[in-house]
Amino acid sequence: MLNSLTQSFSSSIATASIPPTAGESNAAFDSTKIAKTLRLICGCMGIALSIMGVFCVIPNIATVDITGAVISLYMIPIGVLITLAELRGSHGFLDNHFPFLYTYSGRGAFYIFVGTLCLGVFSILGYVCGAILILNGIITLMFAIAKYREAKAAAASSSGS
Repeated sequence: MLNSLTQSFSSSIATASIPPTAGESNAAFDSTKIAKTLRLICGCMGIALSIMGVFCVIPNIATVDITGAVISLYMIPIGVLITLAELRGSHGFLDNHFPFLYTYSGRGAFYIFVGTLCLGVFSILGYVCGAILILNGIITLMFAIAKYREAKAAAASSSGS
């Protein structure tokens, strides 16, 4: 089932088209637009995670929810980390310590992990951020599979020629 889903996703990336605007012809959809949109969403989610962490620490401590308070404290640096990773600058610290954030599969798995942590904060913002991050992580992992298949097909066609 996963194989058919990833196959249809990779073929839809390759064959999808966007409606033409005034003066444009019907051009093939560029998968980089999807990737840029996902990066923008995750950059905003990184900021939202940091804000959520700040605003959820005190209520969790007040209700003696130690687990929620610890997760809220973790969300602050994780949100900053996600935002910096999505800016794609040359960050020596990120390059050395978090190289998985520069691959589709690494980012996808990390976003799913952080999204599940967000669900443990038990706040509306936590549920929203968690759902968006999990969905973004799944789409990013599907992107990784599509890129892998594309590279594998290109390698097979170049070696077979």
